[in-house]
Amino acid sequence: MSEASSKNALFRLLGVLTFILLTLICGEIFVRLFFFYHTPDTVKQHALPYVPAVYARTMFAPVNDRIEMSLVKASGAKTYFINEHGSRGASFKLPKPPGVRRIVVLGGSTVFDLNADEGFDWPHLVEKFLKENGHHQVEVINAGIPGHTSGDSLGRLYTEIWQWEPDYLIIYEAWNDIKYFNSLSYDTPLIRLIKPANPNADPFKNYQGTMDYLLSYSQLYVKIRSRYFAWKHRGGSEGRFKEERRDSVEDLGLAQFRLNMKAFVDISRNINAIPILVTQATLVSPTNTEEDRKKIVYGYVGLSHEGILQAYEKCRQAVLGVAREKKTDVLDLLPQLQGKSELFHDHDHTTPRGSEEIARRVANFLDPLLKQSGER
Repeated sequence: MSEASSKNALFRLLGVLTFILLTLICGEIFVRLFFFYHTPDTVKQHALPYVPAVYARTMFAPVNDRIEMSLVKASGAKTYFINEHGSRGASFKLPKPPGVRRIVVLGGSTVFDLNADEGFDWPHLVEKFLKENGHHQVEVINAGIPGHTSGDSLGRLYTEIWQWEPDYLIIYEAWNDIKYFNSLSYDTPLIRLIKPANPNADPFKNYQGTMDYLLSYSQLYVKIRSRYFAWKHRGGSEGRFKEERRDSVEDLGLAQFRLNMKAFVDISRNINAIPILVTQATLVSPTNTEEDRKKIVYGYVGLSHEGILQAYEKCRQAVLGVAREKKTDVLDLLPQLQGKSELFHDHDHTTPRGSEEIARRVANFLDPLLKQSGER
């Protein structure tokens, strides 16, 4: 090769490298200007304080601090306060002060109310409405933890929440249990199917080695990194996506759900609390529009639209059946709110209007019960 040809090849190589470098610099500037600044460190800093637990897959660390979810995009940044007892909301006293009537609400993210800013989650709106109706000594505790099934709620009840001295216990579950309905079998019962949480395994919150840490100074790299791990794990905030789309659910998972509801009633009564079962509301309905269906993440449960409808109805019938058998109070919320798109961000998480609707109906249901117990 001649000297001139070598110089031309070198110039072309330098031109390509310069173009790549300028593209990377422009990409870096663009990402920093138009996207959230985040690394695994900032994601962890602005994440809910999950820690592993023995009787549930996770619980909240008793941080007694405000968590600013500044990385949330769907409904804007949110602020949550996690108190020293590991529940959402202001602190409460133990032992329970005389005269206080304490209501504890158990469930997953639909109880925690992810899309509601602090003080506007529906359990605390229930307290607000009850106080406006004259129940000044009532106290509502939001014990919801995103991801929890009825089994997780049950585990927390008999290992922790009983110490809070609740007068009333409300459970609001379905969707998180439905995720496991078609996975349960005689070979994989629930205890072998659901694994304990490992916070260190989350690549979005943990660097994957020294090189990953060093490269994460680049926001362009972090953006590509996040897309890669989202693709690799094929999931979202509620877990991995399932490829299957079944039209029905197996009976074994439903039997586990029914057993959990029965145990909830029995344990509540064993600690002298009044159990209240509430059927879970959902956007999923036979009349959903195409826009509604875009909000429903079918991959989380591995069911078709008809399959999810069947699963919710079977959960509802299980809850109503347990209420009849155990002669306990039940609020059948599902048919009251089902399919009302203005109330839901997605399949089951509520908009501010949806949170208020649930809160008003629960408060109206509790009002006569509190009046009757106050007259005794």
